[in-house]
Order: sequence, then structure tokens, then C-alpha cells
Amino acid sequence: MKTILIVLAFAGMFTRCAVVAHASPINFLVNGNFGAGNTKVPFGWTATNNRYESVAGGPSYYMGNGFGDGTTYLSQTFADVAGKIYNLTFTFFSTDANQNYFSASVDGGVLFSGTNIAGGTSTEDLTFIGAGSDTLTFASYAGGYFTLSNVAVIESVPPMPEPGTLMLFGTGLAAIATATRRRRRKA
Repeated sequence: MKTILIVLAFAGMFTRCAVVAHASPINFLVNGNFGAGNTKVPFGWTATNNRYESVAGGPSYYMGNGFGDGTTYLSQTFADVAGKIYNLTFTFFSTDANQNYFSASVDGGVLFSGTNIAGGTSTEDLTFIGAGSDTLTFASYAGGYFTLSNVAVIESVPPMPEPGTLMLFGTGLAAIATATRRRRRKA
């Protein structure tokens, strides 16, 4: 009986641990919401060939040259852990589906690419494997422009088992302990 109580107490503690709140995920990017200053090029980022370069009060970043005469780029290099899985999320708004292109890549590997993207808002949630130091690059070609917002790179965390699953696990441990105890008594 004592063994069963110990196993059940252990299962109860194990179940309570699953309910503990987790800290908010850490964004590996600097100024991913473009909220640091109202500048032509957002703090922490590098922009190339962008005539609209500005941080809007959304906060979002206007990306595109409006003349359709070249690709514009916005990039940032950040440190991460090699071999770990990361999620890249961002929201973008297209003003015009006519002759546009938008892409997101990490170290040259394209994670998202679209052409003639209809006007409106899109949110993407993409996955990549870290290399230790990575460069995120957004590329845009548009007769109008795109706005980019809510850019985040966070570590992908495997889902935590639900308390019910953990309780079943604890019950299984209790059954094993009971069976082991019965065998010992018979021997």
C-alpha cells in the first residue's frame, strides 16, 4: 500500500508540473515589430533599393519602390542555435496584385514566395533549422508596395502533454508498482 501511495503522489506531482505556465517565447530578431523609432530604415535592419523606406505608425514597414523597376530588400542577421527548429512568422499587406512579387528567405533558402499576390493581408508561419547565425531577407517587387509587420523568429517548442495524458501515465505506473509488489509477496 505504501508503494502505491508513493507512486500516486509522484504521478500527482508530475501532473501539476504540466500545468505550470511557460514564459513567453523570445523573438531572436531586433525590432521585429518596427516600433523602434520612425526612421527610413528600421533599427536593426538593412534595406536596399527601397523608395518607400519608412516605418508606418501601425507599426509596420513600407516595402517596395512603387515603380516596379527593381527588387527591394529588407534583411537582418541574427544569432540562434545550430540544429534547432525555429518558426518565422510575419504579416504583410499587398496594395496591388498587378505585377508583384514577395518572398522571405533564410540564408538564401526561400521559405515563402508569391507573385501577383492579391491586395489584402496575409500572415505566414514558416519553419527552418538554425545554422548558428542566420540572415533573414524579405524581397519585394511591386508596382505598388507591401507593408510588413509582426516579424518574429522564435524557437519551435514541442507540445507539452496534456494533464490527462500525464495522469494516465501515472495510473500506469501505479499498476506496474502494484503488480511488482504482488509478485514479490508470492515469491
